[in-house]
Amino acid sequence: MKILKIYIYIIIYSVNTLFAQVDQKVNKFFLTGELIGKDTGNIYLGYFNSEEKYIRDTAKLNNGKFFFKGIINYAYAASLTTVNKKKIDVSDVNYTEVFLEPSVIKISLLVNDFKHAIVTGSKTQNEFNEFKKIKEIILKDKKQIEIDYSKILDSLKENKTDKELLNKAVLTYKKFIPFNEKGKIIDFKYISSHPKSYLSAYLLMYNLSRLSLDSIKLFYKRFSIPVRSCFYGKEVEYKIEGSDGSYAKDFKAIDLNKDTISISGFKTKSYVLLDFWATYCGYCRSSNSHLIELYHLYHSKGLEIIGIADDDERIDLWKQAIIEDKTNIWYQVINRKYGINPIPTIILIDKSGQIIFRNENNNHLFLDRKLKEIFGE
Repeated sequence: MKILKIYIYIIIYSVNTLFAQVDQKVNKFFLTGELIGKDTGNIYLGYFNSEEKYIRDTAKLNNGKFFFKGIINYAYAASLTTVNKKKIDVSDVNYTEVFLEPSVIKISLLVNDFKHAIVTGSKTQNEFNEFKKIKEIILKDKKQIEIDYSKILDSLKENKTDKELLNKAVLTYKKFIPFNEKGKIIDFKYISSHPKSYLSAYLLMYNLSRLSLDSIKLFYKRFSIPVRSCFYGKEVEYKIEGSDGSYAKDFKAIDLNKDTISISGFKTKSYVLLDFWATYCGYCRSSNSHLIELYHLYHSKGLEIIGIADDDERIDLWKQAIIEDKTNIWYQVINRKYGINPIPTIILIDKSGQIIFRNENNNHLFLDRKLKEIFGE
């Protein structure tokens, strides 16, 4: 009888071990949570899964308890909110971010105070919490300036032409500059001293516009292979690949008319302008009328435009926006994996496939000059 019990124990142990190994191989995360102050309703989790597809998952609250699970390869700062909107205000009191990773994670939230969530089971979240503590101590005096600046902006909503308030807003905003510089130094020190941390790739991605290309490359080269391979590491890699002087990364995609296009397909034939946009990006869409003018001016001389949208889940809205903005005269594709951040971004590629121009806002003055230089008046 004892021998039989031992055999049964061995079988159960072996099966549990097998399932644990399978779970580990597919990189599952399990997020168990409690929302204090709200018993029923929904809570929403947004993240990129192991296939780099954006997932927006919904869980029902049961006496304030909720549960999510999914597959994720590396740490990712997922959004967690009770607000059922695709475009979320990150300052909302019922919004926070939690670093998911392949592990069992627990989170405790207080309604209307998501920013002070208590998270256990996520190594990257622990690193982020410690990093925030250090930063808050150094930048503690910035809080009062933020409060003062917010009050001035509220007053300006009612008195938009008040010169005294406008001057006060400018002077108060300038007080942020030394704190922003200190903040950058803290970020860069962390990135430099933690090349094996996913948090470093996260911080670097959000500091890309503050760094020279050489500095970005230097940080990136020091990252471990897993950190380079994570979502944020790839975003940094795309930035390096999409910079002036680099050769454009090729891709194949199905355009609006269901034709397969690629950047390499235009090589030696045309200059290609990549317009990175999204339906929800007002700045992107406001510049379309000028892009249409440029297209009519230079298309016959060898300019092609490819609109690349970051709207995986908005196919109908994407098609509608293209018709409304009259940008169906050039190629339009959805391709999140090209990984351009931020939008709007314009990239111009010459006939050899080399990037010769990049602009990360909707001011087309420099683009106009570049196109005149290439094609003439």
